[in-house]
Amino acid sequence: MKVIHLISGGDSGGAKTHVLSLLQNLNKTITAQLVCFRDGPFAEEARAMGIPTMICGGNNIPHLRRELAAYIQQGGYQLIHCHGSRANMIGALLRKPTGLPVVSTVHSDYKLDYMGRPFARLTFGAINAWALRHLDYRIGVSDAMVDYYGSGVVTVRFRVGQPYRGAALCAYAGGTLLKRIPKRILTPGEMESFPLDTAAIPAGAERVTFVVEEGQA
Repeated sequence: MKVIHLISGGDSGGAKTHVLSLLQNLNKTITAQLVCFRDGPFAEEARAMGIPTMICGGNNIPHLRRELAAYIQQGGYQLIHCHGSRANMIGALLRKPTGLPVVSTVHSDYKLDYMGRPFARLTFGAINAWALRHLDYRIGVSDAMVDYYGSGVVTVRFRVGQPYRGAALCAYAGGTLLKRIPKRILTPGEMESFPLDTAAIPAGAERVTFVVEEGQA
C-alpha cells in the first residue's frame, strides 16, 4: 500500500513525535511518503529517521494542488493522510482531482486552536472547519478527540472492477444490514460513494463490510 502524508512541517511537541514515530514504523511494511509544506527541523529529523520526505512549499494554492495531484497520480498512491489545518485544506482540495479517500488525524480541538487570535480563528480556523467537513475519515489521537469527532457521517469511496446492472450497494455489520443504496448501473473505473451515519453502526461491531449485491435494485 502507498500512503502520502501531508503536514505543514513546523510542528513540534506531541504532534511531531506522533507523526514521525508513525511514519517510521509504517515504512517497515508499506510506503509512507511525507510531504512538508516547508523545510526545517521537522523535515530534517524525518530524513534522519529514514522517512521519505519531500518539500512542497509556496503559498500558491492552485499550483500546489496541481503539483501534488500529479505527484500522487504518477506515484500510484492509494490514500491521502493529513495532519494539521493546512494539510486538511490541501487534502480536501485533492479529493476531486485524485479520486482518493482522504483521512485526517485530529491532534487537537480545532475550535480552540486559535484562542486569543480572532483574525486567525476567522480565517485559518474557518478554513480548517470547512476542510474537516469535506474529508472522508478522521482519526482521534485520544479518547476525547474520538468522542468529539466520532459522530456523524463517513463516506466510503471505491471503484468496482466489473459492470453491474440493477445492483445495490450494501453495508453490513456482522449479519445486520445497515444501509442499502440501489444503483441502476455501476461502471468500472468510476468512483462510487457510500455515505453511512456512524450512529447506525451497532456498539461492539468489529467491522463494517461493504458489498455489491446483484439483482437488488
